[in-house]
Amino acid sequence: MSERLASFSPAFFVIVLIAMGILIIFGLTKEGKTPIFIADESSAEQKGIFKIYHYKVYADFAEKGVYSIPEANPAYFRLVGNTSETESIYFQTTANTSFAQHIATDESHVYCGNLILPKLNPYTVYYIGDGYVSDGQLTYYCSLEFSPNQELGIIRTVYQQILFNFNKGPRPQTVLYSFKALPVSQKSYQLILPNIVTDGQQAYLAGELMREALPQKLHYMLQPDKDKSSQHYLADGQHVYYDNDLLDLQDNNQLIAYDISTAAGYYLEDPIQHIFYFKNKSFPNKLAPLRILNTTDKHGIPILFHSPKGIYYIEGVKKIVQKAGKSPFKDKLEQIYPDVFSNGTKSFFLVADKTTTRGRNGYRLCSYITSLMELDNAPAEKWEEIGRAGYGVKSPSSIWKNGMHYYYFDKFGQESAIKSSIYKIRDPALANYMTFNAVESDTIYDYIQMGFLEIPPHREVIRAESRLHSRFRGC
Repeated sequence: MSERLASFSPAFFVIVLIAMGILIIFGLTKEGKTPIFIADESSAEQKGIFKIYHYKVYADFAEKGVYSIPEANPAYFRLVGNTSETESIYFQTTANTSFAQHIATDESHVYCGNLILPKLNPYTVYYIGDGYVSDGQLTYYCSLEFSPNQELGIIRTVYQQILFNFNKGPRPQTVLYSFKALPVSQKSYQLILPNIVTDGQQAYLAGELMREALPQKLHYMLQPDKDKSSQHYLADGQHVYYDNDLLDLQDNNQLIAYDISTAAGYYLEDPIQHIFYFKNKSFPNKLAPLRILNTTDKHGIPILFHSPKGIYYIEGVKKIVQKAGKSPFKDKLEQIYPDVFSNGTKSFFLVADKTTTRGRNGYRLCSYITSLMELDNAPAEKWEEIGRAGYGVKSPSSIWKNGMHYYYFDKFGQESAIKSSIYKIRDPALANYMTFNAVESDTIYDYIQMGFLEIPPHREVIRAESRLHSRFRGC
């Protein structure tokens, strides 16, 4: 086989790839994917993600398209609700009844998106919650969001797309609501935490077994502000998990979870051992003791970590620990304010940035950058907080003085187009005004644009760049 492939010239493979691309484009732009978008859509009956039109049932995958469900009977088609006492699919809707928007039933089948859940009884099925359904005997998890069909493959996709283009087959199932069958249990599965069910013995998150978990003690860990739980890190008094993954870490009451953002990442700190985890992987032990610098992404993605060996961050493409440079803090790191630091003598602050490239469809984000700046002529021992900027604002920023100069310490961040954690206030009268008046983020942004606030003179000492794509992809 390999000899036969080798006999073809490179030009042959180029032609094949071009042909495949044309066929895919033809398929994606082909009219007639479904009559729902050709005729009057207002006449289609909507049930969750499902549409009933001209006595046929379809599952709507948003921008990915609409898939028909040929097995579904529109006359008996219903969303699955949380009524376990129901003898049939004709249950009454009440204020206490909730429905799965992507799970439905008729008199013959139960559907996860446009796929049939095998052997599930449509007459006794009920919704447990968070994607879990049961008929009293069998239990399934149907993913809350659709995802790419990893089993289809490019060759099968192209082949099925060709058949679909010529009305010889259904659309290729490029996306789906994946599902998993849970083990049969003598006890009913109950939802105990978001996305987690138990039969009293085992715990399952998104349908996957959480090894060795103690269901009765399982809980999502708290984040630093103590009023918001992590969405990824869990513990049960003995074990610690990142989603379904059991970490090599003993649970203790000092563990801190940082759900910063999808772009910046999710981290777990063990202050006892001075180590960190990024998702389910620990930072190298040789870097301990570690300390996190920016606990939010307001003035920097990626997140920076201080170690005696340097400043580190998570690289964006390979998701590995990378050194950004030598630490300016040596053995003394003090936080003056969020994203503002000192080493006992000099002052430092964070600035966020990003790189983009211009493509066919506009600008494309290539990388995030966090810079650690050394502030000029601002001795650490001379900082004096004057007051809180934005009196009455939920999360006020702060006004500080160093020598004869006034500074604005920001808490709004990138979401408000404010990229630096420190700005110099050019007019002392403005500093006084900001201290005693409610100043929202829009006003701060306007002050920056008008030059009333400016990033102070500085020197960049650390630059951490987290790329989103490999360099050969145009960035």
